[in-house]
Parts: sequence; structure tokens; C-alpha cells
Amino acid sequence: MNEERLHELEREVLRRKAVQSFPHFLDYTDPNYSRQWFHTLIAEKCQGLLLGRLPTDRLMVFVPPQHGKALEEHTPVLTTQGWKTHGSLQSGDYVFGADGHPRRVLANSGTYLWPCQRIEFAGGVSLLAAPQHEWQIYSDHDDHKGRVLERVETQQIFVRRHRRKPYIPADAVLQNAETELPFDPYILGLWLGDGIKKQGTIVSGDEDIAYYRSIALGHITLARKGYWRIRVEGLCKAARLLGLHSEKHIPLAYLLADASSRWALLQGLMDSDGTCDTRGNCEFAQKRGRLAEDVYTLLRSLGIKARKRHYRAKLYGKDCGEKTRIFFNPDRTQAVFRNPRKQNRLSEKTASDRNDKKRFFIERVVDVAPRRVNCIEVEGGMYLAGRDLIPTHNSEIVSRKFPAWALGYNPKLKIVGTSYAANLAQGFSRSIQRTIDSPEYKEVFPCTFLNSQNVSTDARRGYLRNIDIFETVGHGGFYRAVGVGGGLTGTPVDLGIIDDPVKDALEAASQTYRDRVWEWYTDVFLTRLHNNSKQCLIMTRWNEDDLAGRLLRTEPEKWTVIRIPAIREDMDFADDPREIGEALWEEKHSVERLREAEKRAPRPFAALYQQRPSVEGGNIIKREWFGTISQADFARIAKKTAPTFFIDTAYT
Repeated sequence: MNEERLHELEREVLRRKAVQSFPHFLDYTDPNYSRQWFHTLIAEKCQGLLLGRLPTDRLMVFVPPQHGKALEEHTPVLTTQGWKTHGSLQSGDYVFGADGHPRRVLANSGTYLWPCQRIEFAGGVSLLAAPQHEWQIYSDHDDHKGRVLERVETQQIFVRRHRRKPYIPADAVLQNAETELPFDPYILGLWLGDGIKKQGTIVSGDEDIAYYRSIALGHITLARKGYWRIRVEGLCKAARLLGLHSEKHIPLAYLLADASSRWALLQGLMDSDGTCDTRGNCEFAQKRGRLAEDVYTLLRSLGIKARKRHYRAKLYGKDCGEKTRIFFNPDRTQAVFRNPRKQNRLSEKTASDRNDKKRFFIERVVDVAPRRVNCIEVEGGMYLAGRDLIPTHNSEIVSRKFPAWALGYNPKLKIVGTSYAANLAQGFSRSIQRTIDSPEYKEVFPCTFLNSQNVSTDARRGYLRNIDIFETVGHGGFYRAVGVGGGLTGTPVDLGIIDDPVKDALEAASQTYRDRVWEWYTDVFLTRLHNNSKQCLIMTRWNEDDLAGRLLRTEPEKWTVIRIPAIREDMDFADDPREIGEALWEEKHSVERLREAEKRAPRPFAALYQQRPSVEGGNIIKREWFGTISQADFARIAKKTAPTFFIDTAYT
């Protein structure tokens, strides 16, 4: 028997098993899936829940952050303290979210060697990421009627042929609090563009000197015909204190200032050393590499997509060194210039404003050699990465694969999937639909399929299929996506899945938000369940009073709990095959690395990695203070000394 035939037989055996076994379904539908013991355990428990083989009809799953959702360790990331590499980020650092607001880094996995792919964007921009790293992209909908925002892994971006290139939004404006700067940002921008180093002097040509006089910029003198000097009081001292005499650059305080100050800085730079043609194409050119890179970052921080080109500058055949040109095409309403001569040209440009200027189009995804990568956990999940500030994402088995298998096993099932935000729940829905549409799924469950057309509301046109709900054709089963706080109406459901009802530590710390989640669970979610309904809750334990905490406090006997810590601490969970002190996945996250993360941020580590939340100031009594003794020693000591019991009321 040849090797190809043997492989076909093995696949056929696996296909038949996948019909009745959720773990084997994972293997069959994704041949590259590397299933570890804890993946198998979670899959078996999910299957047991659906088939009524668990002690209860309610399942809780607590696991550490996912492995493989990583970027290459040297990827630059802009923080509120300046540029850092992805691998050097620590708990407590603040990166910028996709909405431009600072987001706290909660944990860093440490680096490990992992397969990588290079995601290449139009214009030569690229990032290195693990195949499982997640992005929020706009891509063609399957019905070719529009574009949708979906959350996909690197390896899934080109899983189907796109009519148009998928893209990532490029218009995030960094939002920082207003701060007092040591010198006017507009004037500093003028000097950085056309100022004399080590002097508080700005130079200008004839065409702009009238404008500078109109704003009383400073003392103006004619140096020679067509060449003017403008001395600004206090500018020389300010430049020296900002460290600009040795090399011109944008000081960090200005690069991370509030948006209005950054716009003023850009206006100064463009008024002095920028140009604009009749089509609105703007350019900033500099021999100083550092200043050019800073201007590029400044543009990106204002949500302006730009391109860079490096070349050798020559004058009369003489090499004058490397020069950098930065090109961008802002909207006519964006005040890139303050000088009316230049701003009027932009406002009256002949070319129309195009949306593609605000998008990073993905050209291709290429496999590369394994690199050292690391995962970070960020409040809200999304953050900006790379010099181009590209938005990237920070639950697979339970929320994406399990509903697909369940609808194949029983296409009449009615399932609700929820998360803290509606768009995240909708992302689960899209992922499930992609799985059901895949050739592998059709081989396992040929009788479960969806409408080939997008049907939003009118059921008379066919079975519903959209991002909020899809129905199994001919069976009446469905999957509905809803965010926590959203309404649930209609037919009672058979299986309800709640995936992370709380976004991050800040929400979990809010008593008001925790109460809101609890009220939604009791007043909305539970009302759609019937006597035989199943519930599955998967979440990160941020707070002892979170949804899981309240349920375990009020009805512990009704829940089957799977808690899989990154480092095993006790022998309470019999299904965990590890010894005490062993890491969950030693090859990727060693005990040494995990202990380092624990030292950097003990409380976030206890919540994120150990699924053991505590209140501030709690856990006064430490586990490591206690050793073990034999029963004989205990009996001997007890005869001589009356036992004393101490209780840490904040320990969970």
C-alpha cells in the first residue's frame, strides 16, 4: 500500500470518528491543529455537556491566555513612554488601542520559538506574526454584496478568494490627555523644518514672509535677496533644553501630546518644509533620517496614512547623502497647513477624497522561518503595532468550533453565543459559518448546511443567514450572536455559550458593571433557556465577584468546573495529569518564564494565568508559607499543642 493511499484511509477513519467525537472533529477539520491534553479535555467536556454525560448541565471553563496569538519579539510598539519592542513590553505599560486610547498591558508571556508568517501590506509595510495571531479586517462578504469587519487569524486571511483585497483601517488618531508643552508646537515645527540649528532662527523665502509678518512670528531681517531670517524669542533656549541642538527630531513629549498640539506641530513642519500639488498630494522631505521617521510617526498618530521613500540626493552630480521623502494625500478638510497659500491649494485640490487612503490593504501572507515571538494581554484586546500603527488583536474550541460540531451532530439545535461586545459575538458567528462552509465540514456532516445567500430579515426569501443569526437549512436549528446587555427574544435555546462577559480588568473592577452583567444573565439570558438547556461559560477570572464567582457562590452544585492553571498548584482537579509545579505547556511557556511573569505582576498573573482572582490586599496568608508533614508527625504535635486555625477571608 503506497503512502498516499494510507493517508486517504487514515483520513477516512478520522472522518468517521469526527461524526461522533468533537476532539476528532477538531483534528479532521484542521489537519495542522496541534491538540494538547488540555485541548482534548475541554473538547471532551463540551461533548459531554451536549450529550448529557456530565454530572451537571452547566459547564465552566477557566484557562490561561491562548498560546500562539503572538507577534515577533522585535516588532516596534508605540507606548505612552515611547517606542518599545513587543518582547520588552511589561505589565503596567500602556500601548494604544485601535480607537487611539491608551490601553494597559496586563501580561507578557515571555518569548518562545514559533512558526511565523509575514503579512504584507500595500506600500511595502509588513509585520511578522504567528499563524494564530488575530486581526480585525474588512473583507468581501461571501455573497459579494459588501464588506464586513471580521476577526480572523493570520493563516485564515486568504482562506477564500477575495474579489477585492482585505484591509485593516488606518485612521486611528492617538488620544492623549492635554498637557502643557515647554514651547509652542507650531513654532517648534517651523524651526524643525526650516530652522538654523543652535540658533533660535527660522528662515523663509519671499513667498511666505508676508504671512509670517501677519502672525508677528518674530524679528524679521533680510539676509540676502530672497532669503529672510526670523528670530523668535526663547526658541534657542527651548531647543537646547529639548535636546535638539545636536540632532533635530520631534521630542517625545510633542510626539505623544494631545491631538490639537500634534496638529499644530504638523502645520509648522509643513508650512516650513512641506509642499502640496494641485491634486492634494503632500510631501515632506528631509536629509535628517531621525526627523523624517518622527514626522512619519506624527502623521500616523493623526490617522493619516503615509508612504516613505529613501534615495540618494544629488546636486550637480555630487552625492549629498541619503534623503527621505514622505508622501500623503489628506482630505481637503484636514488642516495640514496653517499658511493660507498652501492650505488653499489643499482645500481646492482637483482629486477627490478617497477612502483607500485610510486603509492598509493586505497584499499577501507568506510563510517564513520560525522566529521568537511573544503574546501580550491588553485591556480591550486590540492594540496598534509596528511603525505604521496597524491595529492587531490580542476563543477557539468552545466558542467557534463547538457550535459548528454541535449543529452537525444535531442540526435542530438552537444555540446562543454571547460575549462582552456584540461585534465579538458576531466574529464567533462568522468563524462558525466559515467552518460549516468548509469542504472538510461537508465531508463530516453533509446534511448540515447554510443558505448560500445572505438573508437579513425576511424569512420568506429563505433560511436566515447574517452576522447576527444563521439557520440550518431544512432543520430549523440556528445560532444567534448577541453581546452582553443585548436583547434575546424568540424561541427558547438548547445551548447557551457565554465567552468572556467582561472585557478587561477595569470593567471587572466596577461594581456597577458586574451588577449589570449579573442582571443581564438573570433577567435576559436565563429567560431563554428551558428545563433541558445546557450552559457553557468560558472566561478569564478578573474578580472574585465576577459572574463565575457569583454563580459558584450561589449554586456551586449546579456547575461542572474546569480550571486549568498555567502552573499546577494543587491536586484538586483529578483530570489534570501534571504534577504540582509543572507548566501547562513547557515547550512554549516554561515554569521559569511563568515565574518571571508572576514576579512582575502577581495579581494579574493570579487572575490571567492561574484563574485565581483576589481582591487588592487579599491573600495575606501565602500558600508558599506552608509545608507538609506526615500524619504521624501531626498526631505527635497535636498531642502536645492545641491546634490553632487562621483564615484569610480574602483568599479564593
